[in-house]
Amino acid sequence: VIEIMKLVGATNSFIRTPFLWEGMFQGLLGGLVAMAILCGAFELLRPEIGGMIFFSPLQICGFVAFCVGLGLAGAYAALRKYLHL
Repeated sequence: VIEIMKLVGATNSFIRTPFLWEGMFQGLLGGLVAMAILCGAFELLRPEIGGMIFFSPLQICGFVAFCVGLGLAGAYAALRKYLHL
């Protein structure tokens, strides 16, 4: 897809932007799904684990933001091969 877009004259930024947004979106979804699974497992196992507490809202937001950053970094690394950034 990237090679075809370059052949028809698309600029690097025109090609890069949707891929980076998609990487961030995938990171967001991955972080939210992972946190939802952790929350569900914590609630399910709460009687067995005693006095443990779940992550604070700030920690949850930090984890999801970290996942978004990983998705962005992965998309950028994948684009470097084709766009020579």
